[in-house]
Amino acid sequence: MDVNFVRLVLDRSFGFPVTISLNLDTNELCVESLSLVQTQGYRQGDSRMKVLVDDQFATRVREEVSAFLLAPKQPPARFGLDGTTWKLEIQWHGHHHTSEQWCPESGGEFDIGTLLLERANKYTQLGSIC
Repeated sequence: MDVNFVRLVLDRSFGFPVTISLNLDTNELCVESLSLVQTQGYRQGDSRMKVLVDDQFATRVREEVSAFLLAPKQPPARFGLDGTTWKLEIQWHGHHHTSEQWCPESGGEFDIGTLLLERANKYTQLGSIC
């Protein structure tokens, strides 16, 4: 059975990478980063936290994923050396999609990524994003 999920990997120039995954079947949000080791409440070396999100949030992400997959693909708007690369990976109804943008300011990657980032920031501090 295929699992429907969306994963955002933030690869920062100066800082630990951050991975935020949302299982769209179970509503489980997982945040992984070595920076979590420094957050109170986590055992030394524990770099992952998992929480269940509400159905309303998961539905909103599903809607954004559907819109993103139907929209025509745009070339990256800009590139840079200092900042964060956003890598979006989507497994949706048996199909796998990936996208990569440097510090997006709009578009599907930005919309989905921002939803995931805002929700993850409710549970832990992720530091500078771009």
